[in-house]
Amino acid sequence: MKKNSKAKKWQLYSAIGAASVVVLGAGGILLFRQPSQIAVKDEATHLVVAKEGSVASSVLLSGTVTAKNEQYVYFDASKGDLDEILVSVGDKVSEGQALVKYSSSEAQAAYDSASRAVAKADRHINELNQARNEAASAPQLPVSAGGEGAAAQTPAPVSGNSVSSIDAQLGDARDARADAAAQLSKAQSQLDAMTVLSTLEGTVVEVNRNVSKSPTGASQVVVHVVSNETCKLRVNYLNIILPTYLLDKK
Repeated sequence: MKKNSKAKKWQLYSAIGAASVVVLGAGGILLFRQPSQIAVKDEATHLVVAKEGSVASSVLLSGTVTAKNEQYVYFDASKGDLDEILVSVGDKVSEGQALVKYSSSEAQAAYDSASRAVAKADRHINELNQARNEAASAPQLPVSAGGEGAAAQTPAPVSGNSVSSIDAQLGDARDARADAAAQLSKAQSQLDAMTVLSTLEGTVVEVNRNVSKSPTGASQVVVHVVSNETCKLRVNYLNIILPTYLLDKK
């Protein structure tokens, strides 16, 4: 009986010892883990203040930069011979400014002929107006209305250049003058087309003074003007690196 009692006591003491070891181990683990958990908790609730300023970012672009507005003046043999290029590279030009001037003997001859026709019509009209004034102011000679010794007399009509006849000639002369003026206006337009004007306000970036008069010369650029407005970027590939925000921890 004593042996059985001692065995039971030994088992009881062993169980108590094992339980104590487990309790002490668990307590030690909790004791060592608690500061790190507190640190983690403190780290999660730590406040930071953002520093005010500009955010820098990097953008990589691949494309072509072009002007928003531009004008190309190509060689045009139909206008005549290229007489003069009126601008140089780097010149600032305004809208409507002359860039290139052509010369054409045919266009100039048509203008000169029309101009002479208008001048001739004006001279004819002036002559008719003068004749009409003279006819209207000429005295009318009296003639007898009856036989010999009759006292009654009537004025004689103006012979030849009567006012009504001159008025008819003036009408025809004014019509001829209007036709000549229309031809002169047409010839003037053809001469004006000999000068190429700028269609925009900008800067001359290209001038070609060695233009070939061959059949392929129509594709040659004589003057190239770009506007002074903001340029356009035609992007072929875009790679954006996200910006990094720098925070000032306090």
